[in-house]
Amino acid sequence: MTKKQNGKIINEKGSFRVGIAGYGAVGRLRRRVIDEHPQLEVVSICDANLQETKAGSDGVSYFSDYRSLLAAG
Repeated sequence: MTKKQNGKIINEKGSFRVGIAGYGAVGRLRRRVIDEHPQLEVVSICDANLQETKAGSDGVSYFSDYRSLLAAG
């Protein structure tokens, strides 16, 4: 469940939900940094080359097109 707080999307834990566009070396680094932050949660990843990303039992939604990631909210 998400809600808006001060115009920003947060989850029930009070964390900001984050989507990562591009999951090469820099995207993977971004995910590690985000995963270490107590108030951020990766909820979706977009990469045109999905065979290089893991498909998810980790609760993260994976997309091959950034428009799908954005539409998922």
